[in-house]
Amino acid sequence: MNTALKTKIFGIIEKEGEYIASPLFDEIEICRTEKKKIQIILQGKYAKGIPNNAENPLFQAINTFFTTHHKSFGVKITITKNIPRGSGLQEEEQMIEHVLQFLHAQFSEPFIAKYNTIVFSKNIEIIVFPHYNITKKWEDEISKFLSLPENTIKKENLFHFSSSFSLHENIIFSYYPDIYTKYIQLTAQYTDKHIQIGLVQKGASLYILS
Repeated sequence: MNTALKTKIFGIIEKEGEYIASPLFDEIEICRTEKKKIQIILQGKYAKGIPNNAENPLFQAINTFFTTHHKSFGVKITITKNIPRGSGLQEEEQMIEHVLQFLHAQFSEPFIAKYNTIVFSKNIEIIVFPHYNITKKWEDEISKFLSLPENTIKKENLFHFSSSFSLHENIIFSYYPDIYTKYIQLTAQYTDKHIQIGLVQKGASLYILS
C-alpha cells in the first residue's frame, strides 16, 4: 500500500471529447498520517485566498470519503498552486480524483478516474487572465438572467453578441471585453485554418491549439 504520493496535476482543456494537457500544472503531495485529521497546506504563487478547511472542495471530498470508510488514518496534503484559481483548466477536479484514487488504494479498492484519457500529443498554448474568477455559479446566474422572457433578444443585453459564439462565450466576451480584444488579436495573428483559438472551460483563459 502506498502511504505517500507526489505528482504534477496538469491543467487541461476538453476539445471534441478529448482531454488535452496544457503546459501549466499544480503540484500535490499526499501523505498518510497516524493522526486522524485532514490537513491541507497551500503554497505557491496562486495559493492566496484558497481555503484549507471545510470550504475547500478537496477537503469536502476527503471528508465524504471518510464518512463511508472506517477512519483509521488521516491525510496531509501539500499543494503548490502554479495555476490561477478559476482558470477553468479543471486542475481542481483532477486533484480531487487523484486524492480519492489514493484513498481508495489504501483500502485496496478500484477507482476509475474521469481524467485518465489526457492527450499529450497536441501543441497547446494557454493565455491566463489570473485576476478573473469566473465561477460556474456566476455563469449560471447570468445565463438565467439572459433566458428570461424579457431578455430573449440577447443582443440588447450584452455588450458583445455574435451568433458565431455560444451563449457562454458571448457572456464572457461581454463582461470581460479585454478577453474578447485578446481573442481578436490572436485570430488576426494566427490565420492558419488548422489552428484553433477558444475559451478554456469557465472562460478565464484562452487557448491556442494546433
